[in-house]
Amino acid sequence: MKQLELVIVQFEEVKRLIGVGRVPQLRLAFILLDSAVELIMHRKAQDELALEHWDLQRLERCRRAEKNGHVSDELRSEITPVIQRNWSG
Repeated sequence: MKQLELVIVQFEEVKRLIGVGRVPQLRLAFILLDSAVELIMHRKAQDELALEHWDLQRLERCRRAEKNGHVSDELRSEITPVIQRNWSG
């Protein structure tokens, strides 16, 4: 939540600086805008990586169960969407 507040404050300041309309303020607005976008992209990348990690754990669990001959229909149904999401063309 704190990160969202930071981004909102940055966007508000960008708007104010653009309103001034002078080159130094426009440059600062560009820097703040770039920073806000970087924060948003960083958060998105973190979310994607966390999902990938979770998917990998489920795949490894399925492989271990399969190796031991203990793959249930429930486990197969759990892992099928992961495979389709990550390896479908």
